[in-house]
Amino acid sequence: MKRICLTLFACCCLLFSCKKEAADTIQIRVQNATPLQIEQIHISGGADAEITFESLPAGFTTGYRTVSSPEIATPQCKIYVRGLQDPFVSSDNDLSRLRPGQYTCHVTYINALPAIKFTKE
Repeated sequence: MKRICLTLFACCCLLFSCKKEAADTIQIRVQNATPLQIEQIHISGGADAEITFESLPAGFTTGYRTVSSPEIATPQCKIYVRGLQDPFVSSDNDLSRLRPGQYTCHVTYINALPAIKFTKE
């Protein structure tokens, strides 16, 4: 399982836990460890495979949800955030500013473990 942290403030973050149970599925869980409500996180695995996490209150952790698709190696994720003031996004060694708006991430594999890489639209 790989956790990726969006550092919004010094001690708060958005954690994605991913695990691969089968060849064509990934299970994803989100923990909102921020003091802010996340409006929506939408993950699409291609074809008809989609997950939408709606209204994640501060401190809330979702259950695992499955994305399955023949194209599972490159599912897309869009994160909709409101009211953020100058936070940061951290993904592996990549650090860039996170501002209100849409963010796209790719679920990739590093040493056979799922990892999430973020880019700003």
